[in-house]
Order: sequence, then C-alpha cells, then structure tokens
Amino acid sequence: MDFQLLGPVGATAGRRRVDLGPPRQRCVLAVLLVEAGSAVPTEQLIDRLWEQHPPREARSTLYSYVTRIRAVLQSSGAAAEGVALVRRAGGYLLDVPPEQVDLNRFRRLVKDGRAAGGERAGSLLRRALALWKADALTGGAGHVGGADARPARGRARHGVPGVRRQPR
Repeated sequence: MDFQLLGPVGATAGRRRVDLGPPRQRCVLAVLLVEAGSAVPTEQLIDRLWEQHPPREARSTLYSYVTRIRAVLQSSGAAAEGVALVRRAGGYLLDVPPEQVDLNRFRRLVKDGRAAGGERAGSLLRRALALWKADALTGGAGHVGGADARPARGRARHGVPGVRRQPR
C-alpha cells in the first residue's frame, strides 16, 4: 500500500486507487500519516478537523472516521504490508513503514541530495520533486498540521546545482 500526501491525500493498493472516504475522514488519515509512528491525541484530531468550532458529536464522529479508515485499510490488505491503525491512551497511532508514504520518501531524497552534492544531488532532488503531484495535503477538510507537514517544493530546489524550476 502506498500513501500520497504530496498532492491530494490518497492511497493505492497495487495499481488500484483506494477510496479513502469523505474529506474529513481523509484529513484524519493525513494527520495520522504525517505523525506516523506517534500517538495523536483524540483532542488534537478533533482540533485539526474542526479547528475552533467542533460539533457536540465530534468525538463520536471521529470514532466513526477511524472505524471506516480501519475498514479501508483492512479491505486493501494494508496489514500484510505492515500498516496498522491502533488505539493508544488518549488517541490513535498509525504504524506504517516510512517508505510507503510519499512525504517520507521526499524527505529522505532531499536529505540524501543535500548530503551528496554535485550531479548526484541534482538527480536525487529531481526524484524528490517528481513525487509532488500538486499542493500537498489537499482534498481533505480541516487542518492537517504545522509548517513541517507542508514541505515547500522550492526548498528542495534552492541552491542546488542542476535542479531548475519545472513548469507546472
């Protein structure tokens, strides 16, 4: 299973696009993917979904989204690929191998590119930029995360020989 955050929030299982549900449900998954491997408190998820104005039934709606996300993961065979959404004290944790999330692959390629220098740097950073499909974390409702959750395309290009701005 492969998860996309560098464009519309999405997932694929094999070559099949996975329906992740309505926008707020995709937002929950996006938050958990950005924070993969760390427990995200329920209150933080509610804040990210509804910001300052959560409905009275926010907690039960969130539980419903989590249940549906688990069903999507199960039907897509995610468990066989090491993906699990688990309850932790006061929140949820998405356990997913880092290479299955495009944001993690992007960060690794940028880090390796900066360390490599020269032509190899340009090659690695071009591969990182190729992961971007559109503005990151789109297609969901709510607020996914802090500044680090939306890495800027330009930061990967800045100051690296051989990497030029590509037209959109």
